Amino acid sequence: ITLAIVLLLAGILMVVGFELKSRIVRSQTNLFGIAAGGVIGFISGLVGIGGGVFLAPLLILTKWDDAKTIAATSSLFIFVNSIAGMLGQMKNPLIVIDGPLIIILSIAVFAGGRIGATMTIKHLSAKQVKVITGLLLWIVSFRLLWNQLN
Repeated sequence: ITLAIVLLLAGILMVVGFELKSRIVRSQTNLFGIAAGGVIGFISGLVGIGGGVFLAPLLILTKWDDAKTIAATSSLFIFVNSIAGMLGQMKNPLIVIDGPLIIILSIAVFAGGRIGATMTIKHLSAKQVKVITGLLLWIVSFRLLWNQLN
């Protein structure tokens, strides 16, 4: 429920175009970045997911860069986190890895990523990417709430 609420709020802020007044410069190493990373890590650990789902909205709301650059950066972050998580799960003797399913899902993820990247680069504006990201956060939030309440 905590994850759903945080995602819903982030999605609302992204869709309505809310941004913090000051721009966070990418090359700037400051207390805000350290604090934000700590908060993202804490919430991610609390709800049991990777921090990428929180990273993209935070970067958009702080105007770190345009939505397309943030989408690419977040995708790389999520990819690395996913590989690390999968390697960690492979060490767990209680987890059974279905090799053929992983191959099929990897192909689907790669194909979806290529389609999404092409759409983002050639057909969508930065504002459209921001709104789509916000709407996706709403969908995930509503699904999480639905599953928790039923």
